[in-house]
Amino acid sequence: MKRQRTHNYHTKWLIPEDVAEAARKHEDELAQAEEIIHWQETKRADHHFKAGDICYHVDDIHQKLNIDKILRSYPKPFNGEKQKARLEGMAVHWMEEVFKDFV
Repeated sequence: MKRQRTHNYHTKWLIPEDVAEAARKHEDELAQAEEIIHWQETKRADHHFKAGDICYHVDDIHQKLNIDKILRSYPKPFNGEKQKARLEGMAVHWMEEVFKDFV
């Protein structure tokens, strides 16, 4: 049986599906980490997640996460500044296998 789990993550903990696939091709955990770190240092600033995208957590590149919603806040502007949105994180969900013990 499966159950749906949800959680809110900051974007620094999430990587896109193609990066996770590239990291999984490496058998060595160090090489996997280097693949992820390389993406974080070179391409993270240019990547924008959208609702409906598939992503992975940096510590678990095998569990598929589905982005439900982009979480933003709108702080009060000061001294006539324009209203700006602040990215707070991502609301994601995934399916988790549940095992029941039968006695």
